[in-house]
Amino acid sequence: MTARVLIVEDDPAQRRILEEMIKRFGFETASAESGAKGLDILSAPAGGQIELVILDLMMPGMDGLEFLERMAGGEADLA
Repeated sequence: MTARVLIVEDDPAQRRILEEMIKRFGFETASAESGAKGLDILSAPAGGQIELVILDLMMPGMDGLEFLERMAGGEADLA
C-alpha cells in the first residue's frame, strides 16, 4: 500500500507544487486549504491511511499551531 501524505496549505500554488513533488516520489496525497478542512480529512474513515502531515504554520483562521494542538487533543481520529 502506498503511503499517503496530507498537505495543509492555504496558498493554492504552494499546495499544488507540494502535491506534485510528493507524487513524484511515489506517494499519494490529500490536501486541504485550511486547518479545519485538514482535521476533517484526518477524522474521515480514509484519514487513518495518512502517515505524514505537511503543515503551513501561518494560515488565516486556524493556524498550524492550533491545528497541531487540536490534532494532539483528539479532534482528529488518529490510529
